[in-house]
Amino acid sequence: MTLWLLFVTKIGPKLMAIRKPFNLRWLMFAYNILMAVTNAYFFGDQTVLRGEDRPPLDLSEHSPPRCLKRTLRYPPST
Repeated sequence: MTLWLLFVTKIGPKLMAIRKPFNLRWLMFAYNILMAVTNAYFFGDQTVLRGEDRPPLDLSEHSPPRCLKRTLRYPPST
């Protein structure tokens, strides 16, 4: 922990003082486009592309008595 703190406060700024920051604009742009396309695919898969051959969601697993029983059996860790 001490080495990390020393690097972050003293050594790191001295090493980076003479360097220019990286230009990540196009990398971040490509990443954001990739994430938007991926999310659109998953959204379409769950809504628009959901065919009649797939069964509807079974919500009986989320009934209040069953959720209470599950919560009592496996209490949250927080």
